[in-house]
Amino acid sequence: MMDENRMSGPRMVRRAPVSGRQSRAVGAAIAAATMFPQAAQAYIGPGAGLTALGTVLALVLALGLAIIGFVWYPLKRLRRNRNDRSDAEKTDRNRE
Repeated sequence: MMDENRMSGPRMVRRAPVSGRQSRAVGAAIAAATMFPQAAQAYIGPGAGLTALGTVLALVLALGLAIIGFVWYPLKRLRRNRNDRSDAEKTDRNRE
């Protein structure tokens, strides 16, 4: 049996308002953390390095192919339509 007072679905939760002082403090902490980085004594092995390199390369190639696809195929269609029209005009001229 379902309880009538119970709501289904997401609930609206009221948040406490964030003051300007709090947001400035958080912003200052983030700025300080990014402006004064410490050297990370870390080692990236060859497997992780090659994986990162392959991921970046795949992303760049995918974006490049997407751009080429968005540019090339409409141009190809325009050229084909022009050629079809010019072929039709040549055929009409030859018939006369």
